[in-house]
Amino acid sequence: MVWVNSTSMRDARCVETYYRYLAIPDLSLQTAAVEALTAFYERMYSHKVFDADTDLLEMIRYLLRSDNLAVLRDVYNWSLVDIYDLDHAKYILSKKLTEFLSIIGGHVWQRFRLTPENTELQAFYAILMEVLNNPSLVVSIPVLHFWAKHLKSRDLQVTDVLLQCFPPLLQSCSQRLFRYEALPEDSNEPTVLFLHEDIDTVPEKHAFLGNYRRYCLEVIEAITHSRPYDAIPHILSQSEQLFQERLYQDQPNFRAETFSRDSIPVLRADAQVTVVEAAVKGYLNWVAESEANGEHDNTPQKQLQSDLEQWCGRFMDMQFEDPEIRRKVIQLFATFATKAFHAEPDFALRLAGYLLSMNIIDDPNIPRYSEAVQNLESGRATELQRLAVMFPDYFLAHYDSFERRIYEILGRSGAIARQQWSYRAFLFIIILRSTTLDENTRQARLHDSMSLVREAWQTPELTELLSTFPGFCNYIGLGQLPEFFLAHRFPEVDDWPMHQLDTIAQAEQTAIVERLEKSPLRMTKSLLAASTEKLRESAQTYRTASALWGDAIPAILPNLLKLISHAQAFNDMTSWSHLPSELQMVMERVLTDRFWQAGISNESRDEFYARVSGSRSSMEGFASTVRGTARQVREQCYQILYGMTKLREQFYGYKELPEPLAQALFSNAHALSAHHLSILLSVSISIVDGCPAQFRARFLPPLLTSLFAQIDRKISSEWEVINRRTREAAEDDDLGDEMKAESILRNLTWTAVNFVSSLLSAQPQSFTPDSSPGGASKGLSMRSFIVSDPSVLEPLILFCTHALRVHDSRCCTLICRVLRDMIPDFTSSVPPAPQVREFISKEVLMACITSLNDAYFVELQKDLAQLIGAILLLYGSRTNTVRAVLLALPGMTEKKVDLATARIYGTKNERQQRALVLDLLKLIRGVSIHEAGRIERPDPRKARSAMQQRFMEVEQPPPAARTKSPDLGGVADMFGAGE
Repeated sequence: MVWVNSTSMRDARCVETYYRYLAIPDLSLQTAAVEALTAFYERMYSHKVFDADTDLLEMIRYLLRSDNLAVLRDVYNWSLVDIYDLDHAKYILSKKLTEFLSIIGGHVWQRFRLTPENTELQAFYAILMEVLNNPSLVVSIPVLHFWAKHLKSRDLQVTDVLLQCFPPLLQSCSQRLFRYEALPEDSNEPTVLFLHEDIDTVPEKHAFLGNYRRYCLEVIEAITHSRPYDAIPHILSQSEQLFQERLYQDQPNFRAETFSRDSIPVLRADAQVTVVEAAVKGYLNWVAESEANGEHDNTPQKQLQSDLEQWCGRFMDMQFEDPEIRRKVIQLFATFATKAFHAEPDFALRLAGYLLSMNIIDDPNIPRYSEAVQNLESGRATELQRLAVMFPDYFLAHYDSFERRIYEILGRSGAIARQQWSYRAFLFIIILRSTTLDENTRQARLHDSMSLVREAWQTPELTELLSTFPGFCNYIGLGQLPEFFLAHRFPEVDDWPMHQLDTIAQAEQTAIVERLEKSPLRMTKSLLAASTEKLRESAQTYRTASALWGDAIPAILPNLLKLISHAQAFNDMTSWSHLPSELQMVMERVLTDRFWQAGISNESRDEFYARVSGSRSSMEGFASTVRGTARQVREQCYQILYGMTKLREQFYGYKELPEPLAQALFSNAHALSAHHLSILLSVSISIVDGCPAQFRARFLPPLLTSLFAQIDRKISSEWEVINRRTREAAEDDDLGDEMKAESILRNLTWTAVNFVSSLLSAQPQSFTPDSSPGGASKGLSMRSFIVSDPSVLEPLILFCTHALRVHDSRCCTLICRVLRDMIPDFTSSVPPAPQVREFISKEVLMACITSLNDAYFVELQKDLAQLIGAILLLYGSRTNTVRAVLLALPGMTEKKVDLATARIYGTKNERQQRALVLDLLKLIRGVSIHEAGRIERPDPRKARSAMQQRFMEVEQPPPAARTKSPDLGGVADMFGAGE
């Protein structure tokens, strides 16, 4: 080999020496050699050596020599272990070796075109494929991550070597999409046993498996994107074979009595459906890219679509008794119809006929099976609506046939009451959105449905019941709760999940659920969504929908707002203060949610769901029905409000609405828990963001004033609870619940802080653009509107001030930036600038200094100092308050303050200003807290590298686009009766 300089020669000798050690059959030497090689090539990555670097290429060539590859293969094969007779030292070597291989793979890939023809790329990739199929997912994930990362790179050059890798990659990734966490703990599956060996906590296991599946999906998408005509037939053939021949292989045939959401056939079906969906996504990416590059060829694409349609047709002829499998297959068909076949109405019509002709048989005597059937029914109705939105004109020709079939379904014995309006919405969508129907006929057909909505909200009985909180409880079937709890001994029983309800109590539980279904909420929500979802505001259909709901909105809102207010007050313990103390304790327990949190809960989401569902007939199940009923009322009301915001002027132009809306949404909001308040905040953000510019000054002040007052109150009090728990932590504390509570609070705080940032952004991003004539030109920008309105500005700045003390680095950093951007707005003498300036000069400055003194904020001292510097620079000469605050600090003198202030005035460099502030306040700055005492040495068998640790953590998804509907499922999904 030719080495350019002495350093390169030294590096070369090191690599050669490590390889000699690697070839010696000594476990400790081999492990040390792998560690050294890994560190060496990681260092080359960190130095960002360019492709043309001769030294690096020589070292890559050296590694790819056939004799060196043979050493790597031999060491890997020798390190393979049997989980039933585990050699821990070998297993550690195996994990370290696969990390090294993934790093080398990255080097090879980045310099692919510069690698000589005679290198053994095929042999190297063959080793990677062997590693990928290792029964230990922890061993294989570094290599899987390598494939996922590099296959989706834009500069991918598909060569014959890569093409040979695609089939085994598809095969491996398809198999590894199986949800291993759903298998029982005592499973003898080697992969599950390896997971038990490598990962101690359930949250880490869920995070790891989530990452593993995501990488598998990325590989499948990338391969399909690169070679759709090869990959898709291969995947479809695999899927058809599985569903026809291997779904129940080594498993008993389906029986409703033994139904399980996590049965092996369901898990196999779920994995394969996920594979096909990933393939469709990759195919659509290829189509979009081809069209953008002008390389689109309709002939092969049409042939591929024809093959896909035939494949779907064969699936429609298959019979699946398991409702969970049928639901997953329906979702797959809908993906094809609405994405891959978006221009093929014939397939959509065929799918609609298939959905409506499905014979779904329920059996209420088998709760788990019955619940799955209800989910299937819900999925069927949802997919029908999606099809109707895309093909209304085509479906109109078959409207009479659809209508007959739907009334047959609704009239069937045992039909699910809650789904009737989902099916009616399907018909409603066809009529409303058809462009071939004349307007008079359309209005006539839609009139009956809208009349039902208006009449349901204006009944004297409803208005009378909603006039008081007890009346509201009677309306939703919860008026006799205290008497029920006493009669069924709720105060006397501690273990509610284990205590089964008698037949009378179960009948009462069913009556509560049915009572809610008779309310106009679901009807209104379904038809409103059918009228507004995915409608362009410039379309004639939107104008029709707007006129249709114009008369209904004033009829709905009065009682809707009362429902919201009462449903929130239901969670306020002061609403139950008249009850005896033992019943107050029962109500407090009833209102305590059970929820699941990704990465924290010690069970999978499905396990949590099964546990909650399994306790439905117990006392805990009744409690879940009670709190779930109030929650559903709230969230369905929120969804109705969100739907109304899409009608713009019909909603925001309602002059009597702002004050009552603010009162309904926030007068009892303090009673909601953090995750329920997150849902309210989400819909509130949608309402604010959707407000046309010309309505802001009249509509938003009451809403924003109340919103920030309640958010500030809740977030500040909850963080105080978290901080107190931290200070008073004890060994017997339930850390799982505390972690979930803190995680939810962090998400709530971040959502609120991010909302403030977007409101005050120079170019705010709205959920939707202004639809009004003239758009944003008709009125102040959102930032100008807020800064000029003291009623809104005061609670907003107060919230920002308190957020500076929140123990969340991400939130504090963003608030520092928001406040820095605001400071220049208040340098004038025009009100409210002087008043705001005084507040910032005192309260905000004091909050910054307090945080600067807090050890938690050590990493944020630069952000805090920069904010303090901005206050000194812009306000120091305009008010004496800044100087007074600084002089009140211990150890501070006038000379020191004046000198630092003069230096800050004398420089325009922000970095220098920050340094001067930190020097001025060096005596009060906090220092990082290091753990004292003996540090426990971890078990070397459980020790993890940095790469392994990354795979055990939940990766944060990118922020959701603000054009989406608000997620009313909450930060942590709730499950229970009626939910």
